[in-house]
Amino acid sequence: GDDHEPGSYLSKPLWQRGLMVLAGPGFNFAFAALVYIYLLASSNALLFEGGARGTNVPRKVSGAAAAAGLRPFDVIESVDGVEVHFFGQLKQAVSKSAGAPMKLSVARSPDGERPPWARKDMGQGLTFLYPQAPDSWAREILEITATRTERGLELGVVPDLARYGASGPMIVYHATAEPLRACGLILHKLNEALWGREELQVASVVKITEVTADSVKVGSDWFLTLLALLSVNLALLNLLPLPALDGGRLIFVGVEAIARRPVPRRVENLIHAFGMLVLLGLIAVVMAKEILEKFQGGS
Repeated sequence: GDDHEPGSYLSKPLWQRGLMVLAGPGFNFAFAALVYIYLLASSNALLFEGGARGTNVPRKVSGAAAAAGLRPFDVIESVDGVEVHFFGQLKQAVSKSAGAPMKLSVARSPDGERPPWARKDMGQGLTFLYPQAPDSWAREILEITATRTERGLELGVVPDLARYGASGPMIVYHATAEPLRACGLILHKLNEALWGREELQVASVVKITEVTADSVKVGSDWFLTLLALLSVNLALLNLLPLPALDGGRLIFVGVEAIARRPVPRRVENLIHAFGMLVLLGLIAVVMAKEILEKFQGGS
């Protein structure tokens, strides 16, 4: 049919066309905010201010830690007599050991389950939750020697993450602010990559599906956090000023607003078609690379 017939996209005023183009990315941002409302209201948010905070409780144990008898959801209370409460402090203690044997004081989970959460009020309606072993749990001393690898000294510990919660009207504020912080982090990474200061990591549908499946196994809080981040990524990707994306369409709306006349429809269609071919080609290359890596035993 005619693109300019009543009710069609091109028959709308410029401001309406702009809003129509922004509706897709806007929905992605709104979806991420709704996910965060649920996560914060249920005190299950893993990320806050763009980062996660590892605790002194291992979620996975391997290598030297597993050989020494450390188990998932044990609470590491001190290293060589120095108290630790978070994963960063544990890493510092491992580095300070310089490869010598360390004595870890551990509170053992009797049923192998995560220890109960202790809550700390952070103000602005926000609460911080971290694991704390009850006094009734048995205490053990484990001797562990970190393994020296190319990346430095490693215990073989993947930490459980602290959680964040919110209450009252501040839930909406924090749930809206967190996706915006994620946007800022993504834009920073893009800027660093454009200036050659950092390598840009591009993942295909294959990799995203694999990561999503892994997050489902770990728990619903991990899965929902990943969904929110993917939604924010999709919104930003769509807003890039490239042909075939919403950002590219916004440029044509802007050009028409400035020039007071539309770009010829055929020219716009050709540009969008070329942009779509380039994007599909990039996706195909990334997918092919990741599939080949799987067949070759790569990650």
